[in-house]
Amino acid sequence: MSSATAGASADLAHTSRLAIVAACVGNAAEWYDFAIYGSLATVIGLVFFPTQDLATALSAAFATYGTAFLVRPLGALLFGRLGDAHGRRTVLVRVVFLMAGATTCVALLPGYATIGLLAPVVLVLLRAAQGLAAGGELGVAAVFILENAHHARRGQPAAWHTATMAIGIGTGMAVGGVLSYLFSETGLDSGWWRIAFLLAFPLGFIGVQLADG
Repeated sequence: MSSATAGASADLAHTSRLAIVAACVGNAAEWYDFAIYGSLATVIGLVFFPTQDLATALSAAFATYGTAFLVRPLGALLFGRLGDAHGRRTVLVRVVFLMAGATTCVALLPGYATIGLLAPVVLVLLRAAQGLAAGGELGVAAVFILENAHHARRGQPAAWHTATMAIGIGTGMAVGGVLSYLFSETGLDSGWWRIAFLLAFPLGFIGVQLADG
């Protein structure tokens, strides 16, 4: 094998590894964003809905949480088709950006006490955006990984996709739990819970930069 051919093969292998890492990081960031809502549902219910009854607030928060699951199939259909038409890398960047952007907007969204019924309405729309992104990311990232993996060793990269999903969910739950333990006594008005959602921006930015690189 000539040095030029060897160099080209090495560059191709490096590009393939980078693509797989990008998809896995983006996947972890996506599921982190998805998990922190569930871990902080009690707080979200009290902040964004017109009630101080914990049970009612929690029910409202989880009803809104369910919005994302309802629209996930639409996200899979929409972004799967776009991935075929415009390339998996381009669409992966878009879905990671959509998820991170929607989660960051939740962090910045004023509560019911400030903007009234607009708060839960916007929250539902943001959850729908997260659901579209999560539905699209799952299939697009999986196919993107398989397309960039070595044809004889596709199982391990594909397994990392599932593993990073669990890592993202676990990290989101852990961040929510730690913040609740450290700051819950300071009260909701201190906005401590928003830190978890704001972390979505740097995580999403890293995922986008890797995927777009």
